[in-house]
Amino acid sequence: MQANENSRILRPIRSFVRRQGRLTKGQQLALDNYWPSMGLDYQSTPINLETLFAQAAPLTLEIGFGMGASLVAMAA
Repeated sequence: MQANENSRILRPIRSFVRRQGRLTKGQQLALDNYWPSMGLDYQSTPINLETLFAQAAPLTLEIGFGMGASLVAMAA
């Protein structure tokens, strides 16, 4: 480690932060209750969306972890 002119130890700059996911009780409850009917597990082959949704229609897919503001705007 290096020290600055005031003899303070300077820690190296890190450009990443390790994040750990935490679910609230409500989120865990929702996963437990709704995943069987609303969730889609990973599969290595492409998904036929017309079969999945039982219709052929335009589809918008939003991937993200925000608060849903863009989804609400698109729905409006």
